Amino acid sequence: MLKIDMLKFFRSGEFAGVERGLSRAQTIAMFGPAGASFKSAGAEILRYGAFWVSLFFGTKFL
Repeated sequence: MLKIDMLKFFRSGEFAGVERGLSRAQTIAMFGPAGASFKSAGAEILRYGAFWVSLFFGTKFL
């Protein structure tokens, strides 16, 4: 289970240890395997329960 500090997320963008600058492989290693994933318009979208992680050309958006 991931522990998420929402205040820290809103202040810094860090989400359960995932922060700017991490590679796709590092991000997936921290979250584990996605429940679902698909590619759309040059992005890879990974689903973890209620959260979706979109990877666009090395930039992470939650």
